[in-house]
Amino acid sequence: MGTLIAVPMILIWLPSDYLSAQIPVSVVRRRGVLWRYPYWILKNLFGAIFIIAGIAMLVLPGQGILTIVLGLALINFPGKRQVIHRIFGHPRIFRAVNRLRVRAGKPPLEKPPTESHDPT
Repeated sequence: MGTLIAVPMILIWLPSDYLSAQIPVSVVRRRGVLWRYPYWILKNLFGAIFIIAGIAMLVLPGQGILTIVLGLALINFPGKRQVIHRIFGHPRIFRAVNRLRVRAGKPPLEKPPTESHDPT
Protein backbone atom coordinates (compact mmCIF):
# COMPACT_ATOMS: atom_id res chain seq x y z
CA MET A 1 0.00 0.00 0.00
CA GLY A 2 2.81 2.41 0.87
CA THR A 3 4.42 1.90 -2.53
CA LEU A 4 1.37 3.42 -4.21
CA ILE A 5 2.40 6.70 -2.58
CA ALA A 6 6.18 6.29 -2.28
CA VAL A 7 6.96 5.21 -5.87
CA PRO A 8 5.31 8.18 -7.60
CA MET A 9 6.75 10.61 -5.04
CA ILE A 10 10.30 9.38 -5.54
CA LEU A 11 9.99 9.29 -9.34
CA ILE A 12 8.72 12.88 -9.22
CA TRP A 13 11.50 13.87 -6.83
CA LEU A 14 14.28 12.67 -9.17
CA PRO A 15 16.14 15.50 -10.90
CA SER A 16 15.31 15.75 -14.60
CA ASP A 17 18.95 14.98 -15.51
CA TYR A 18 19.08 11.81 -13.37
CA LEU A 19 19.50 9.63 -16.45
CA SER A 20 21.63 11.96 -18.56
CA ALA A 21 24.14 13.15 -15.93
CA GLN A 22 27.62 11.83 -16.63
CA ILE A 23 28.65 11.77 -12.96
CA PRO A 24 25.99 10.99 -10.35
CA VAL A 25 25.83 13.58 -7.59
CA SER A 26 25.48 12.24 -4.09
CA VAL A 27 23.47 14.14 -1.52
CA VAL A 28 25.57 12.72 1.31
CA ARG A 29 28.99 13.71 -0.07
CA ARG A 30 28.16 17.31 0.72
CA ARG A 31 27.20 16.49 4.31
CA GLY A 32 29.76 14.67 6.39
CA VAL A 33 31.21 11.29 7.13
CA LEU A 34 28.85 10.88 10.06
CA TRP A 35 25.80 10.62 7.76
CA ARG A 36 27.41 8.70 4.91
CA TYR A 37 27.13 5.15 6.27
CA PRO A 38 23.67 5.33 7.87
CA TYR A 39 22.37 6.92 4.64
CA TRP A 40 24.01 4.21 2.52
CA ILE A 41 22.59 1.41 4.69
CA LEU A 42 19.05 2.85 4.75
CA LYS A 43 19.07 3.60 1.03
CA ASN A 44 20.12 0.05 0.15
CA LEU A 45 17.67 -1.43 2.65
CA PHE A 46 14.77 0.53 1.13
CA GLY A 47 15.96 -0.44 -2.35
CA ALA A 48 15.89 -4.12 -1.45
CA ILE A 49 12.43 -3.75 0.09
CA PHE A 50 11.14 -2.03 -3.07
CA ILE A 51 12.58 -4.76 -5.29
CA ILE A 52 10.98 -7.52 -3.22
CA ALA A 53 7.66 -5.65 -3.12
CA GLY A 54 7.85 -5.03 -6.88
CA ILE A 55 8.42 -8.70 -7.60
CA ALA A 56 5.40 -9.54 -5.45
CA MET A 57 3.36 -6.91 -7.30
CA LEU A 58 4.00 -8.67 -10.59
CA VAL A 59 1.41 -11.22 -9.46
CA LEU A 60 -0.45 -9.06 -6.92
CA PRO A 61 -2.18 -5.73 -7.56
CA GLY A 62 0.22 -2.82 -7.79
CA GLN A 63 2.77 -1.10 -9.97
CA GLY A 64 5.38 -3.87 -9.95
CA ILE A 65 7.73 -2.76 -12.73
CA LEU A 66 7.99 0.84 -11.51
CA THR A 67 8.59 -0.40 -7.96
CA ILE A 68 11.40 -2.69 -9.14
CA VAL A 69 12.94 0.16 -11.14
CA LEU A 70 12.81 2.40 -8.09
CA GLY A 71 14.43 -0.29 -5.95
CA LEU A 72 17.22 -0.72 -8.49
CA ALA A 73 17.77 3.04 -8.52
CA LEU A 74 18.20 3.04 -4.73
CA ILE A 75 20.61 0.14 -4.22
CA ASN A 76 24.32 0.19 -5.06
CA PHE A 77 25.80 -2.50 -7.29
CA PRO A 78 28.34 -2.63 -10.14
CA GLY A 79 26.78 -1.74 -13.49
CA LYS A 80 23.81 0.01 -11.88
CA ARG A 81 23.78 2.94 -14.32
CA GLN A 82 23.75 0.63 -17.36
CA VAL A 83 20.82 -1.37 -15.92
CA ILE A 84 18.86 1.80 -15.08
CA HIS A 85 19.52 3.23 -18.57
CA ARG A 86 18.42 0.00 -20.19
CA ILE A 87 15.18 -0.12 -18.18
CA PHE A 88 14.37 3.57 -18.72
CA GLY A 89 15.33 3.11 -22.37
CA HIS A 90 12.19 1.02 -22.78
CA PRO A 91 9.73 3.49 -24.36
CA ARG A 92 6.71 2.34 -22.37
CA ILE A 93 8.42 2.79 -18.99
CA PHE A 94 10.02 6.09 -20.02
CA ARG A 95 6.64 7.48 -21.18
CA ALA A 96 4.86 6.31 -18.02
CA VAL A 97 7.40 7.99 -15.74
CA ASN A 98 7.38 11.23 -17.76
CA ARG A 99 3.56 11.36 -17.81
CA LEU A 100 3.61 11.06 -14.03
CA ARG A 101 6.22 13.84 -13.75
CA VAL A 102 4.36 16.20 -16.11
CA ARG A 103 1.10 15.72 -14.20
CA ALA A 104 2.99 16.70 -11.03
CA GLY A 105 4.32 19.86 -12.69
CA LYS A 106 7.91 18.59 -12.99
CA PRO A 107 9.97 18.59 -16.19
CA PRO A 108 10.22 15.22 -17.91
CA LEU A 109 13.34 13.12 -17.45
CA GLU A 110 16.01 13.63 -20.08
CA LYS A 111 16.72 10.58 -22.20
CA PRO A 112 19.65 8.44 -21.09
CA PRO A 113 22.71 8.64 -23.35
CA THR A 114 22.86 5.92 -25.95
CA GLU A 115 25.59 3.37 -25.57
CA SER A 116 28.03 3.33 -28.46
CA HIS A 117 30.08 0.20 -28.94
CA ASP A 118 33.18 1.45 -30.69
CA PRO A 119 35.48 -1.50 -31.48
CA THR A 120 38.61 0.71 -31.37
